[in-house]
Amino acid sequence: MGRIRIGLPAVAQIRNRAAKYGDPSAAATPAAINAFSDELGKDVRTPIVDPPASAADAYPICGLTYLLVPEQGKDPKKQDMVKQFIQFILTDGQNTAGSLYDAKLPPNLADEGHKMKATRCWERSRPPRLLSRKVTEL
Repeated sequence: MGRIRIGLPAVAQIRNRAAKYGDPSAAATPAAINAFSDELGKDVRTPIVDPPASAADAYPICGLTYLLVPEQGKDPKKQDMVKQFIQFILTDGQNTAGSLYDAKLPPNLADEGHKMKATRCWERSRPPRLLSRKVTEL
């Protein structure tokens, strides 16, 4: 029996606010991210859906992926592994994004990831804190 190589599923060209129809692509996502750079600088959870007309090359349905990482772990070795993995994602791992049909993070958003990693994770002296918003508000 032979193998069948299955490609990616069909995608839809969707009209953005600039009245352009475009495919989802590795270039369309950074265009959407850049359109929301001010808002993302204040809160990285900002949705990047339906960017303004000024982002003419942006696909209107884009999103960011997040990791939920406890600030205080039980196992220092596992904490170190997770920290190394996050470091890889934010640096060398960006080079594999295209082969995974994903977009690279723009430098400003990768910098935000480094800041969050440095200030919010693995501070063993801090007690765990609760999310500031209810899940239904996110």
